Amino acid sequence: MSVAIKKIAKKVPPKQKIKAVEATVQVIQADGSENTEHEQIGDVNVTEPYATVSFQQGLTKNLGNYESLKFSVTLSIPCAINGEDIEQTFEQAKSWVDGKINDIMNEVNQSLGEG
Repeated sequence: MSVAIKKIAKKVPPKQKIKAVEATVQVIQADGSENTEHEQIGDVNVTEPYATVSFQQGLTKNLGNYESLKFSVTLSIPCAINGEDIEQTFEQAKSWVDGKINDIMNEVNQSLGEG
């Protein structure tokens, strides 16, 4: 008598998760005081496992009299783990951060009477 054993493999669908897109803006004043703001600017639906692409850019604005204002902007976006998605996500993050840096710089220049 023989017994046949069958293995039944079930295909488990990938887990979907909703992850936050997070931005951080940090400003360091000439007097050394620091202000950091964290903001959730949206959500993305990603399949596990996933990558997180972050882009950060900062500038220092000379205020004269040996004083300066420093600020930086960081954006982190979860995405699929493949070259094309990572590259597209990087370009989106870079574009958003560039725009935010320009907005902050315009605001600083206006407050200094330069804009």
